[in-house]
Amino acid sequence: DIAAEIAREEAEEAAQPDGRRGYSARLLGLYRNPNPGPSVYGGGLSLAHSRDTRDWGLWRFEADIQRLSDDDLYPSTVPRITLYSLALPVTGRWLADTAAGVARTSGSGLMANSYRVYLPRSVIAGATTRWYDERNEVYASAGETGSLFGAILPQYRSNGGELAGFGWTHTASPQWRLGVEFNYFTGSTEAPEVPENSNYAGVVEYSWTPYDHAKLHLLGSSNGGAGGWTDWENRLANWTLRYGAYGLSRTLLYNDAFFINNQRGAYFRSDYYDLTKFGSVGIDAAQINPHPRVGEIGTNIVQG
Repeated sequence: DIAAEIAREEAEEAAQPDGRRGYSARLLGLYRNPNPGPSVYGGGLSLAHSRDTRDWGLWRFEADIQRLSDDDLYPSTVPRITLYSLALPVTGRWLADTAAGVARTSGSGLMANSYRVYLPRSVIAGATTRWYDERNEVYASAGETGSLFGAILPQYRSNGGELAGFGWTHTASPQWRLGVEFNYFTGSTEAPEVPENSNYAGVVEYSWTPYDHAKLHLLGSSNGGAGGWTDWENRLANWTLRYGAYGLSRTLLYNDAFFINNQRGAYFRSDYYDLTKFGSVGIDAAQINPHPRVGEIGTNIVQG
């Protein structure tokens, strides 16, 4: 009967070992003989270990280490070492993804993704976490900002800044989704062109069918910079239509990123597809530096 079948399945599950384990190791080598210049040689070791458990989610450890004969090629770098915890049960409804070590800041696809404007995630040496259930997503990050460099494997190099951020997205109904995000960056000693800033972002999306969406993004920074962009997507028979507009002020900043600001524009793209054919047509218009100062040049671009 049904009760006996359920009991048998539960007994089989209980008899399984607690999770699967995986190991990997890669050893890489490099030799360069530029002309002119001295020869460069070195090696790299990439290690990974993962364990999937029934009650504590997936745990994964990664380490990338490289050594070169000329340390001046990539100065001040350290190995990339990261510990991940994925899908960790927090409560009956909430799961958590966490990383400690060298990782990218947590973020939301709803907040970051757009057809023309992308909010990049920063590389930090610190910790990130993302807690989520069916309707909510809460994420936070804090650590020292830097970049990944390497001739063989990615290595971490600090840029002398500190970053902390927090965000939340919520699915209010099948039609409405919204989110907010706040970040603070102390400024970088290695890249003074990206000064200290705090920024705040918001997004709202409305879907009147599974294939028809409208999304509005707003972004502001503590130095008075502001920006906004909207994206629309519609399905008409075999056609998918994407169109929108954006505007980003000259002084807009976003964390430690070299954010592409001081521009405005609009776009339209249509894609046709069926079982045998595919085609695209579109047009993109933009103004780079729409209000040039003395000695500057503004550019108008139209392409399709």
